[in-house]
Amino acid sequence: MNEVWDMIFDENGNLVYEGYLRNGSPWGSGTSFFDNGNKYQEGLFGHKGLLYGREYYKNGSIRFEGTYAENHGYGPNYPIYGSCFDESGAKIYEGRLKVSKSDNGFPKVESPEGFGPVAQKDRPGLMSCVSHSALLPDCCYVRALKGDERSLFIEFLDKNGFRPLCAREDAVSSRLPVIVGVKDSTYEVMGNITCAAAAASSGILMSVMEFRILYENSSGLVIV
Repeated sequence: MNEVWDMIFDENGNLVYEGYLRNGSPWGSGTSFFDNGNKYQEGLFGHKGLLYGREYYKNGSIRFEGTYAENHGYGPNYPIYGSCFDESGAKIYEGRLKVSKSDNGFPKVESPEGFGPVAQKDRPGLMSCVSHSALLPDCCYVRALKGDERSLFIEFLDKNGFRPLCAREDAVSSRLPVIVGVKDSTYEVMGNITCAAAAASSGILMSVMEFRILYENSSGLVIV
C-alpha cells in the first residue's frame, strides 16, 4: 500500500503525529508530539518507531540525534549511534550507544549513563492511536488477549456478523492472536506459537482498539 500524508490524534483530540502513514501507522518522514504540543520525535519512521532523526525532551530540549536500530523483538526501536544531550541541551555523549535487554526483554541504554529509558515516560501513545483515514485490510491479526477482554472482543465479532472458523470456545480460551477475515466476516485463532511470534516480529499485529476504529470507519453501522 502506498504511503499517505495524514495526522493522528489521541482520544483527547491532541495531535500526536503528522507525516506519512502506511496502514494508519507512521511510516516514512514525519513528526510526533507530546501532549503539550512540543515535538517528541522527527525524522524517518518505521513500524516500531524512529529510524533516523531527532528525539526531544518534553521541555523542548533535544535529547538525541542520530540513528536508531530496528527492533525485531520486544519494545520500540532504540538509539544506537549519534549525539546525546541532557535536559538543558548540553551534549553529554557522541558515538555508539551500548544497549542491552532489561529483565523483561525491553531495550535498555547502558552507556552513556544517565541517558534514561529508551521510551520516555510521557511519550505519545502512537501504538494505541490510529489515523481516521486508514484502511482496514481484508485480513487482520489482532494481538493476543485473555480473560474478560478477549471474551468481549469475540462477543463484539459475533454481534457484528463474524462467524468462527474454529470452535468458539477455543477462540475465547486461547492466548494466541485472533485472525479476523474482514472480507468474508470470519474469525479464528492463529495456528500456533511460532506463527504468533513471526507475526509479532513482523509488526503486522494490531490492537483491539485499532481494529475497532478501522472497522467502524469502514463499515459505518457497528453493534457494540
